[in-house]
Amino acid sequence: LGAVLNPYIVASYKGPEDLRTHDFSFKMMPQDSDESHNCLHISRLFKAAMLPSHGGAGDASAPSMVFGYPDHFDIKFFINGNQLEKQNSLFKIGRSVLTACDLSYTTQDVPLFFEGTQYPVTIDMKLSFMEVEVMYREKVIKEGY
Repeated sequence: LGAVLNPYIVASYKGPEDLRTHDFSFKMMPQDSDESHNCLHISRLFKAAMLPSHGGAGDASAPSMVFGYPDHFDIKFFINGNQLEKQNSLFKIGRSVLTACDLSYTTQDVPLFFEGTQYPVTIDMKLSFMEVEVMYREKVIKEGY
């Protein structure tokens, strides 16, 4: 046949090296300064959720080296308030942590705020999530991940 078995198949595949990542972008365009305040609160919650908690000594001169894990997210997709079922064309996302939260407060490259306030007219939020468990073929086929 003119073919030879490859004795190096094990050497060429070392196993899963990177966990899956998923990126989402949101454009928030509040109608007034109250809605803008709520949008800023949402973005602040995401920024806080991606960071570890810090426990231990309350004295800044003797900080503790004890850190807690960042928050975990279970990401699901909804249309008109109804969760998409397993048979949808999208895939499921495993338990994840937020690795990046990028925010932009510009409207057409210029930061604009509601008159007399510090609340932006537009907020672009880009979130990057990384799954905390390794995905494998059988899980993707059987469970839709």
